Amino acid sequence: MLFSIVSSLAAASAVSAAIVNIAVGGPGGAPTFTPNTVTANEGDQVVFTFNGVPGNHSVTQSTLAKPCEAAPGGFDSGWVQIGAAAADPFPTFSVTIGAAAADPFPTFSVTVTNASAPIWFYCKQLNIVKGPKPHCEMGMVGVINIGTKDFSSWAQVAEAATVVGQAQGGFSGVNAAATAYPVAAGSAQSVIIGPSDAAPAAGGSPSQSGSAPPATETKGAATSVSARIGGTFAAIVGFAGVAMLL
Repeated sequence: MLFSIVSSLAAASAVSAAIVNIAVGGPGGAPTFTPNTVTANEGDQVVFTFNGVPGNHSVTQSTLAKPCEAAPGGFDSGWVQIGAAAADPFPTFSVTIGAAAADPFPTFSVTVTNASAPIWFYCKQLNIVKGPKPHCEMGMVGVINIGTKDFSSWAQVAEAATVVGQAQGGFSGVNAAATAYPVAAGSAQSVIIGPSDAAPAAGGSPSQSGSAPPATETKGAATSVSARIGGTFAAIVGFAGVAMLL
């Protein structure tokens, strides 16, 4: 009887959990989260999809006081690069039977563990090729469950920031947690997880260095390796390297 009740409660919880989607990056490399504010209940999953082509972004948890600096113990997707080739159409021929599917875009999912507190995040990309300032200072910030706080005021603090934190976070976050890093699915995609001093964004210098192990890059390749990343063992598909092109 007790097992039946527990099973029913678990099933009800699974059914009630929702998926909340946020797009990371916009057309032409635009530094945006769309939408930049969402509401989610405890147990809901917020899915960040890196579908801005081309793009090179991160989803890094921050705080109300320091919107462009990593929150201590916060979650971090690592660098996710989507090359321009990801948007190229597949070749076609007049007698093609069946068409290959496009590579899926990498995703980073966090599950909300406390819906009563805001969960702030930003992109730590320093590259100023796409604009006059690093992405966070151009307004690439967002929040889950903002509550009574004012987003515009917080975004203005981000735009006035003088430091864009480069510390590498992990899975466990504050009021939300992830269970896996993004995975590159095609040759035009890559994921870099590691300290900023090993894999700084192009166009700028890291705001701080760390003693974490070297960065690990994964691409859509056939080789499978295992690497220790920020204190967490993860299965990686791809090969090691560091390349921040955008």
